[in-house]
Amino acid sequence: NDLETEYRNPEIGIALESEISYPDTQDIDLKYGLSDDQYDEYENVFPQEEYDVHQLLGWPLIIQNNMTTQCDLIEMGHSVGSGWSHIPEKDIDSAKQFSLEKWQLLLQLDEIEGENDFYLSFGDAGKLYFYITKEDLKNCNFENVWLIYQCY
Repeated sequence: NDLETEYRNPEIGIALESEISYPDTQDIDLKYGLSDDQYDEYENVFPQEEYDVHQLLGWPLIIQNNMTTQCDLIEMGHSVGSGWSHIPEKDIDSAKQFSLEKWQLLLQLDEIEGENDFYLSFGDAGKLYFYITKEDLKNCNFENVWLIYQCY
């Protein structure tokens, strides 16, 4: 390994536990179109944790916006790094309509604190999200996983 010791990340153990996750209001709104009152009521019933959450599968804790639509647009060949204004509206509409059924959160990583003052963060309290199509997950095909980074 050519990487100097001071630049290597240490091994960190994990403990897994099963929990139910709920869709973020942005995902619910994408699927059903919420009124302002419904949006507020949903947030009161299903408050979202914001920090220190790592998870496999389930619903993401969204920082900025829905990511399944973004995954679909990227898969269509669109660049989304500088916004969506250059993307045809029909492609955006198509992605919004079907992306929640097509894409699955594979892994969400939050800030990591370890022993000996080890700390790994992603921007301004950001998270890394890895998405996979449900079909690829079913077939254990991890070649087309998308990484999305969001921060505050």
